[in-house]
Amino acid sequence: LIEAGLPVGRGRWLLRLVVVAGLLWTSLLPLVRYAWSALVAAGWMAALEIAVLLFWGAVESHVRRDEPLATPLSLLLLSVGSSGILLLSNSALLGQLAGALAAALAAWLLMGLLRPRKFPARGSGAAATLILAGLWLQGYFYADLPLSSLLLLALVPVTAAAGEALRRRGRSRVMALSGELALASLLIALAGISPLLASLRAVSDPYGMG
Repeated sequence: LIEAGLPVGRGRWLLRLVVVAGLLWTSLLPLVRYAWSALVAAGWMAALEIAVLLFWGAVESHVRRDEPLATPLSLLLLSVGSSGILLLSNSALLGQLAGALAAALAAWLLMGLLRPRKFPARGSGAAATLILAGLWLQGYFYADLPLSSLLLLALVPVTAAAGEALRRRGRSRVMALSGELALASLLIALAGISPLLASLRAVSDPYGMG
């Protein structure tokens, strides 16, 4: 609510900076206390702060587009894909939480269909951004989510540029949206390859004897 009420500018980015810092500290406090040195912790926190802020900016840029269905569809695909990938990364709990986010985003998609002029509202990408980022960080540091998968998932909002490019070239809304979602689906599928292969190897060699 605060994010939606603030004008675009330094105040909004300062708020995001504080919120992301809180997310990182609550997620990674065990590592900061017991596993990392002060220098390593500072490096991780600074790098992750920048990465999450960039992801947040990409999602919010996506939300401000004229196509009301593009954002909820893209985030819905991303949440469903994250659910499966986190499950393959040996965390059923994180997979279930990503599935719960997907259900909420499905409701957002429904509202976008019923009231396209009202949705997506400004600031509506904030919750999805923080939840997804939190789940990915938990999956990477506390489960077996590969870094390559995390990076590919984080690139999905950037596919909005593909849809915009198609629209500028005179393509129809349906074609532009289809191209964007196809590219997003490709990134999600690529992100799932490594966890899938690791899961298959674990099934074929459950005791690590191979």
